[in-house]
Amino acid sequence: EEVIFRGCMIPPLLASGLSVLQVSLLAPLFFGVAHVHHAMTRLANGERLSSVLLITTFQFVYTCLFGSYASYAFIRSGSVLAVTMSHSFCNWMGLPDLSFVQIRHPMYQYRIILLSSFLVGTFAFKWFFKTDDLLPLPPRLAQMILFSQQSATSNDTVNRLGNN
Repeated sequence: EEVIFRGCMIPPLLASGLSVLQVSLLAPLFFGVAHVHHAMTRLANGERLSSVLLITTFQFVYTCLFGSYASYAFIRSGSVLAVTMSHSFCNWMGLPDLSFVQIRHPMYQYRIILLSSFLVGTFAFKWFFKTDDLLPLPPRLAQMILFSQQSATSNDTVNRLGNN
């Protein structure tokens, strides 16, 4: 997935003149749609349509969020291997287990601390994930983005001059 959705899709999207933010938000949509096929398997296994729609929507949103992170991390690091390792770790860990909010769970008495920890971790991740400050763009990627922006600017100038 990382080779296709990051390594093969992101460079052409960046070269097209889209910004890093636009690519980080657009590329994951393809990644999310690629996971929608699981709905067909669920329907074939006899699951209710309403359940399949809910699960598929959740999975689409989740994969798009992860895809945004992975796309941005790939753009900033230039490493498919690093993003693949991150994806593997994410798959291995799975989604957070929030079953401790149920009264009969043995960790129920710690639910406020555990939920607070999840929230603090989420906000800390967002706060500290400012790789613009910590990690410069790889030189080839920086040149490609600069070239595509200069081309777009010169094309706009030529178009404006041609229209006058």
